[in-house]
Amino acid sequence: MTLKVKISEKQGVSIVQMSGVINSLSIDDLSISFNNVKKAGNTNILLVMKKIKFMNSSGAGAILSLAKWAGRMGGVVKIAEVPKKIMEIFKLMRLDEIIEFYSSLSDGLASFKS
Repeated sequence: MTLKVKISEKQGVSIVQMSGVINSLSIDDLSISFNNVKKAGNTNILLVMKKIKFMNSSGAGAILSLAKWAGRMGGVVKIAEVPKKIMEIFKLMRLDEIIEFYSSLSDGLASFKS
């Protein structure tokens, strides 16, 4: 299974919906997608991971890198709809302590208003 990424914008937030697998074979595709978000200039980013089947540490590293970039630019990366197995990786790497997670896309999007 490959990685598919769909990027949209709503209420001033870049929404990055991902499906498939994030591993060493698909990390370049993820990096390209993240670079496209950066080039668009929006620093408030919501990653939607509902359809991610597998992610290794390189995927978590890419997400952390995006979050650091957004923070330096005055924005923030938040994550919504994370499958239980994927959330375990974030917790193991303690990323749940520095990135906000939401159970739904609508909750994640609403969090940017406050």
